Amino acid sequence: MYKPLPINPVDKQFSRSAKLTGIVLLAVSFGLANDITNPLIWGFIVGGLTSILNAYFLRNRLLGMLTTDTVEAKKSLKQNFTMRMGLIVAVAFFAGNVDFLNLYFVGAGFLLTPCLTSIDAAVTLHRHFAARDAVDKI
Repeated sequence: MYKPLPINPVDKQFSRSAKLTGIVLLAVSFGLANDITNPLIWGFIVGGLTSILNAYFLRNRLLGMLTTDTVEAKKSLKQNFTMRMGLIVAVAFFAGNVDFLNLYFVGAGFLLTPCLTSIDAAVTLHRHFAARDAVDKI
């Protein structure tokens, strides 16, 4: 029997990704108990928080595009892309000019939410197809 793929709506996908990113950042922040001035941990936390903020802006833009026409949606998407890339460049520039943040770990934090979103989607699809195959074999 055919069932649609379990692709989550944008709101649910963002909330799951933000929760997963928050859990990872909370786990990483326990390392600050040992050394509060560790630039690696601070860089990862700043990059991760920027990643969540970036995903929030993307979610708002995608939800706003549902009600506009095609030309307006493309213009709006380009505008949002510029704003989100500007945020990344500004945070990376700041991290490169201060001593208490490691630029490489800020970059790793930038990739945290997209990676966790991809892993979450892969696990969801695997569960869907594993459940479907188990039912088909009965």
